[in-house]
Amino acid sequence: MAGFYKIRGQVTREIDMPIGELFALMHDLKVAKPSDLVGVPLAEVRDMERFFAVKFPAVYVQFLHRCGRSAGFLAGWWSLYFDDLKEVASDFEQISATRAPATALPKGGVFIANQGLVFDYLLCNGEPDPAVWRVDFSHSALVCEEYASSYTEYLESFIRSATSRAVSLDDMIDTEVDSWSLDGFEIELSR
Repeated sequence: MAGFYKIRGQVTREIDMPIGELFALMHDLKVAKPSDLVGVPLAEVRDMERFFAVKFPAVYVQFLHRCGRSAGFLAGWWSLYFDDLKEVASDFEQISATRAPATALPKGGVFIANQGLVFDYLLCNGEPDPAVWRVDFSHSALVCEEYASSYTEYLESFIRSATSRAVSLDDMIDTEVDSWSLDGFEIELSR
């Protein structure tokens, strides 16, 4: 059910409530502020659908349109954003050409994220919020299985795991000291 959704008192554009709640969760967990969210114009999303010859699920289109280019600390080291999609697909093809094929992977989807030898694949089967599969080449035997029963569940998992990356420098600095150290680098604080 679409409608206007409030995040910290600010009315956002019209979005579905489940994905809207996830945007609010990103804000509440300090993964991203509304100003960190950079979306993709719908015309570009439709061009990408044509490139991959699929129709993206509605919930994924909403994600891309709202924050498909940037969402604060959401991605970490993952290639997760709209501008990564073609590269993720290409990387999968290169790696899978030298490894066991992912024969258990359902047809009719698109690779939406990648980190190292791990690839996440969103079904594009006409369902508004379909399952996400994971293909993992990092084990001695290929692992190819349903990872999340819906994209909404997948995104919530990503948001919750991003909270450890979302600690700002301000939260980490003790204001009673004149310097701060991180991984061997000394930072002088001025007051």
